[in-house]
Amino acid sequence: MDASAIDQWLQRRFRRDANVWVALSPLAILGGLLVLFLTFWFAYAAVYLGTHAVDAVFSIFSGSHFKIRHITRLWLAGGFLIVLVIGYLRTKPFHFLESAEFGTLSPLESRVATYA
Repeated sequence: MDASAIDQWLQRRFRRDANVWVALSPLAILGGLLVLFLTFWFAYAAVYLGTHAVDAVFSIFSGSHFKIRHITRLWLAGGFLIVLVIGYLRTKPFHFLESAEFGTLSPLESRVATYA
């Protein structure tokens, strides 16, 4: 087989694959935004239920109520997303795959890492 034929085939394949990935990138962006939206409202629901639990305990012991406004719950849920992104950015990718780190784990942690 001729080297130029292989080069042409590789160039065609590269162009086709590049066009497919460019065409699918808006779908990936929309999917990421959907996950971000759902995570935000899940965090909001957790804050909402958590404040109701704190209010219930607070009202049992003190007789008064502990309320948080809607805007405060929005800020807390947004802050949770920011902390989540910061935690993701501080984590090394594939750090669980490095075998050197498994030697420094405790026996319980190494069993959990093995099962994970």
